[in-house]
Amino acid sequence: MKKARKNRRPLLVEIEDLRIRLDEAEATLAAIRRGEVDALVVQGPEGEQVYTLKGAEGPYRVILETMSEGAVTATAGGTVLYCNQRFAEMLGKPLQSVLGQSLHEFVTPEEAPGLERALEEAGRGPSRNELSLQGPSGTAVPVQVSVAPLSTHGIEAICMVVTDLSEPRRSQEALRQSEERLRQLSANLLRAQDQERKLVAQDIHDGVGQLLAAIKYRVEEALRSMTGLPEEKIRPVAALVPMLQSAMQDVRRIQHALRPSLLDDLGLLKAIEWFCREFQTTYSRVRVMQEIQAAEQDVPEPLKTTIFRILQEALNNTAKHSAASTVWISLQSSNGDLDLVIRDNGSGFELGRYRAAKTLGRGLGLSSMMERAQLAGGTLSIESAPNKGTTVRASWPRQSLLDLASGGKPPERVLPTNRSAR
Repeated sequence: MKKARKNRRPLLVEIEDLRIRLDEAEATLAAIRRGEVDALVVQGPEGEQVYTLKGAEGPYRVILETMSEGAVTATAGGTVLYCNQRFAEMLGKPLQSVLGQSLHEFVTPEEAPGLERALEEAGRGPSRNELSLQGPSGTAVPVQVSVAPLSTHGIEAICMVVTDLSEPRRSQEALRQSEERLRQLSANLLRAQDQERKLVAQDIHDGVGQLLAAIKYRVEEALRSMTGLPEEKIRPVAALVPMLQSAMQDVRRIQHALRPSLLDDLGLLKAIEWFCREFQTTYSRVRVMQEIQAAEQDVPEPLKTTIFRILQEALNNTAKHSAASTVWISLQSSNGDLDLVIRDNGSGFELGRYRAAKTLGRGLGLSSMMERAQLAGGTLSIESAPNKGTTVRASWPRQSLLDLASGGKPPERVLPTNRSAR
């Protein structure tokens, strides 16, 4: 009996030691679950080991817990060893429920491949990716994840900085909507302007134009009835005829400048031909060369006014500012695309001085041409340099032309940066 009691004593001591260690382990795990200790029990070749984040102590812990970004330390496989309160808030979960979990549980199913790539890239060096976390109530939280390798407590781990992109995305969307509203307002303004020009041109033709024609007819009738009268009485009346003729020509010129009836009656190509002829008559020092390799049906009806206005503005700039002797006009349709080029051999200008929108608007009307091209689904660029002339290039891709022809909305296009001619 004494021998049995002696054998039991070491066993009781061992059992007591195991019970104490078990109590300590349970207390540690309970502390981890309550978020009181930043640690994790990891099962490895040497059994269970408890890892703590040394850098979470003291001032480092203050920085990590007060930063606006989420901070995470995880194993190479994605098991969370530590995270700060901000990361848990992004997930809408208590901190203690995040520790020890796999990062895969916190991303949307569609983002799982992206997370895998981020973890793989972290093993090779720092990387940056965009993912979506599963936030509160299943909402997707867009985040940017900066990942870098980390060696801690003898195991390979990774550290992550997670930035919530929800607010920047909302700001970007609000900005996009604002730009779209401005684009629509600008398009409506240009359409209203063209419509108003058309109405004014019709009023001039039907009002002032017809009145001048009637006055000229009456004066000519009066002259015919004055046959046999002294010359000194006929001469003042006869002088009215060329004055009225000149006034009628000016009215027609103003009317066509506002809205050429040829554009509505005979189409764009005839309107271009007429405008070039009138331009060369007015500015006889400038030779106009045309190369039209597009058919009338290649240009959708809504685009005809746009092209005419761009041509009109570009040629007026040439006449007023360039001192050019020749201007070349090209309108070509190729592979379904449409390209308009107006090039002169004038003095050119320093493009950098005119890049600000206010200057563009006040000076050469370049912003107006760009706006018209963009609203019609195209692009417009200006190439110029001192003593190198100026080239205006406007292009519309096939899809934009199809959308315009079908009455649909042309796609938004980003205007290219203007380049100086070389």
